[in-house]
Amino acid sequence: MTQNIDTTETTTEQTTATEETVTETPAEAPAEKPAKTPKAPKEPKAPKAPKEPKAPKPPKEPKVKKEKPVREVPAHLAKINKVAAQLPALSADASFLVDSANEMSTADICSAIAYLQIAVRRRGVTALADAPKLNVGDRVSIASASNPRFIGQMGTVNKVQRIRAYVTLDNKDYSQKDGRPSGDYFFHTDLNVVQSIAPAAVTELEATGT
Repeated sequence: MTQNIDTTETTTEQTTATEETVTETPAEAPAEKPAKTPKAPKEPKAPKAPKEPKAPKPPKEPKVKKEKPVREVPAHLAKINKVAAQLPALSADASFLVDSANEMSTADICSAIAYLQIAVRRRGVTALADAPKLNVGDRVSIASASNPRFIGQMGTVNKVQRIRAYVTLDNKDYSQKDGRPSGDYFFHTDLNVVQSIAPAAVTELEATGT
């Protein structure tokens, strides 16, 4: 028992002496950084020369508004006159009728037009018996039509029906419609035959394919 106590006391004294040795060792001082070289002072900038004053801008001239040319006739009326210029020349009787209509009211003109259209249809139906018999390939001229711009034009009969016919007008392009006849539609009585192709000749052309 006595030996153990002496050993413990010796160990405690050694530990205390070691701690004192560690405590007494001074820490190393950090290395000092070299001092920075001072920068040379900047030379003072030369003073800027004063700017010359800008010359004053000349005053702007006031804009002159362009005056629109005065139309002699309104735009919509000019279009109507353009269409009227494409109409065929009138006979003396037709000119008298139109001049008389110009003195009428709009309601009376519309009523007269309706009666005139009925008269044209009635003449077409009653004159069908006396109408020329048409054949495909006949050369015809347009004597009358619901659209006056067709009157006087030439064309070729493309298909013939009971009271009407398809006519391919000259100087007008038509698109093919899957084998269906193309052309403008007219009553037989609207057409004057200029050059007729006999049915026998048509049959022969169809047979030969020329």
